[in-house]
Amino acid sequence: MFEKTDAYVQVYDLTLQARNTPDASLIRLRSDLVNADITGQYRLSQLPGSFRNMADHYVDIYPLREDYRDTSTFISYDIQIGRLNPLLNFFFPGLLIAEGSLIRGKYNPASYSHSLEANFPQVAYNDFKWHHVLADASSSESAFSAHLRADSLCFGDGYSLENQELEFQAKEQDAHLSLHWSNDELPLYSGLLS
Repeated sequence: MFEKTDAYVQVYDLTLQARNTPDASLIRLRSDLVNADITGQYRLSQLPGSFRNMADHYVDIYPLREDYRDTSTFISYDIQIGRLNPLLNFFFPGLLIAEGSLIRGKYNPASYSHSLEANFPQVAYNDFKWHHVLADASSSESAFSAHLRADSLCFGDGYSLENQELEFQAKEQDAHLSLHWSNDELPLYSGLLS
């Protein structure tokens, strides 16, 4: 049970399994909130540094810093969202992720490769609601790209942006971000930010 002054949330039937050997690591979570498997070879304490190093490789976050390649980490993850919203509402009020959402991917910094696929029937934050969100990301030694598509973003008093696409690419220390939307019907409204 998690409690604070004005609210509480209780979690039932949660099973967490963790195993770490020199050859393999595993975190497995089972509950009605979320089912998650994180397998591979990793040390949790070293992951934030590994992610920073990989980001630095594409967009030079730390100028003049020598490139460090993490050769000891490999991760495969599979996360299936269940009834997570009571817990999200307790810790992050206003944030909602629809039941049935999926996130899968692999991360191998030794080859600068990462792949991610995600599917969210709905994601909401306060008055902003995204419907049917699909996301994918991938990287190689020379480039990183991410693509997000959503049927609609609803906000305010009946306003919405239809058929959104967000693309991000980073290559050789150059980054490009674009956002496009179009309702594809009359009266036509669309936009492109780049």
